[in-house]
Amino acid sequence: MEEYRAYVIGPDGHIINRVDIRCSNEKEARRLAKIAVDGHAVELWQTDRFIERFEPEQTHKTGAVDPQANSTGAPPRPYPASSR
Repeated sequence: MEEYRAYVIGPDGHIINRVDIRCSNEKEARRLAKIAVDGHAVELWQTDRFIERFEPEQTHKTGAVDPQANSTGAPPRPYPASSR
């Protein structure tokens, strides 16, 4: 078993919680860290090695998920043209 830490990041950029993760591999650690994203960003680390930062979904004031938002920071991909 490998050990990882998921740090929950508050709106001010400071750590507000830590979740210790023990699992068999990095892929599983990423999956588990994504679960910890609940309105806050989460950074996954293994000792001093940064693995990935998971951002919460952006929502509109109505509470609907913004379809243009993504966690990679890349611009949204356009939908393919309809063949109709």
